[in-house]
Amino acid sequence: MSRRGGFTLIELLVVIAIIAILAAILFPVFSQMKEKARSTACACNCRQIGTALTMYTDDCDGTLPWNPYPGAKNLIDGSVQPTSHWTLLLMPYIKSQDIFRCPSWEGNAPSANYPCPFKVGYGFNEWAIGDYGRPRRPSEMKSPSKVAVLADSDFMWGSWFGWGYDQDHDGVEEKYWISSNPASNWRYGMPRHRGGINFVYADGHSKWGKPDLRPEFHFTDYAWGLYLSAQVSFD
Repeated sequence: MSRRGGFTLIELLVVIAIIAILAAILFPVFSQMKEKARSTACACNCRQIGTALTMYTDDCDGTLPWNPYPGAKNLIDGSVQPTSHWTLLLMPYIKSQDIFRCPSWEGNAPSANYPCPFKVGYGFNEWAIGDYGRPRRPSEMKSPSKVAVLADSDFMWGSWFGWGYDQDHDGVEEKYWISSNPASNWRYGMPRHRGGINFVYADGHSKWGKPDLRPEFHFTDYAWGLYLSAQVSFD
C-alpha cells in the first residue's frame, strides 16, 4: 500500500486558520509588551534626569536650571536670560544625550533661543524652570515631592502654567500639569505611556501618572487632561 504524501487543501486551510488565530491573540500582547518596555526605559531616563537635577541644584546654591520664555530678564538683578538649554546644564551629571530622548517619541527640535545639538523628549514646568522673572529654588516650594519639574512633552515649555483646581478644598486653587489634545497643534504634556505621563519631581524622584479629570476637560485643546498627582505651582 502506498502512503499519501503532503497535506490536503482542507488540512492546509486549518493550519492557516490556526496560525491566523494565534497571531490575532499574540500580536496585541507583543505590542503591549513593547510599549511596556518603552515606558520602563522612559521611567529609567526620568530617574536619571531627577538624580542629575538634584546634583545640579546642590552645586548651584539650591537653584534650578533656568530657561525662561524668550525675551525674559532676571527681575532681581536685571541680567538677560540665559542661552544654555536645560539639558546641556545637566549633561555633566549624565554624560549621555540619549537619556533626554523618550523611547516612544523621537523628540522635539530645540528652540532657537536655546540651541541644543540633539532632540529632546521632555519639557519642563514653566513655574519652576521657565519662570519669566528669575531662577527658582526647590526650597521655595511648600512640598517639593508634589511639584513635577519635568515630564513627557512635545514642547520645551512642557506644563503651560498649569490648570487651577482646589484638590485639598482649602479655598486655594493649586496649579496642576495638563496634557493637550493629541489631535491638536497644542503640544504640552503628552500621555505617551499607557495613557499617562512620566514625571520628574523637584525632590529628584520620578513616577508615572494618569489624567484624573480628562472627561471634564474636553472643552479646550491645550487642557485636555488634568494630572492631580503632578503639581505645577509652588504652594
